[in-house]
Amino acid sequence: MLKHALSVLVAALVAGQVYAAPPARTMYAAALAREQALRPRIAAENAPVTTLKEARAIVAAYEAVVRHYPASGYSDNALWQAGRLSLDAFERFGQLQDREAGVHLLRRLAETYPTSKLARQVSGQISRAEAAASTMPAVNRSSPAENGRAAREKAERTKDERAESAAPPAVNATHTAAPSSAGRAAHQAHAATIAAAHKKIAAVRGERSETSSPKAEPASSPTAGIAATVRTRRAAAKIGARPSSRRHDEHGEHEVL
Repeated sequence: MLKHALSVLVAALVAGQVYAAPPARTMYAAALAREQALRPRIAAENAPVTTLKEARAIVAAYEAVVRHYPASGYSDNALWQAGRLSLDAFERFGQLQDREAGVHLLRRLAETYPTSKLARQVSGQISRAEAAASTMPAVNRSSPAENGRAAREKAERTKDERAESAAPPAVNATHTAAPSSAGRAAHQAHAATIAAAHKKIAAVRGERSETSSPKAEPASSPTAGIAATVRTRRAAAKIGARPSSRRHDEHGEHEVL
């Protein structure tokens, strides 16, 4: 009988060693690695519902660290990471149970580990959760798929609003409409008036330039002067070579015919 009791005790000790939890550091590091791998999926626009399930599983892994090692230095960090992940899941998928879980984990951190430097940041995180809850639409706790779709629709609406605000304003149709016949006639008359005014201005400027600048005398060509001299001399020679007829009148005076 005694041997049987000892064998049972040894078996229980061996089983406890086999199923003993890993060290706190190992458990915390494993949960943190899973969270870092999940963060890009949470930030994606079309995050599936499985992302929310994985987030909750990671929160449970952080809670296991605190449950197995409450006095460990990793426990306050585990509560902090779990609380923030729950609040982020709430903002992304709109499930109230994630908001409640996040607030509960953060308050547990402040109450259980008041000397932790993370405890001083709990109030700010809870205020953020309350502000997010006030802007979130009403959700159904039992339908995460519908809430995920609502969150995605909200993200799409926000994206469209930002695109509309960044787009240039629409052009007024009255400015691009084709002008009427009366408008074209008025435009042509206005253009003709402007053209006539430009012509008058050009004419006045031309007259002023002519009166202000003296006309240049034509340059006398040396060949022209020589030709004129030759013509003059030829004419004089002809006059001197003409015979003159004289007749005497009754008074004895000469008359040059």
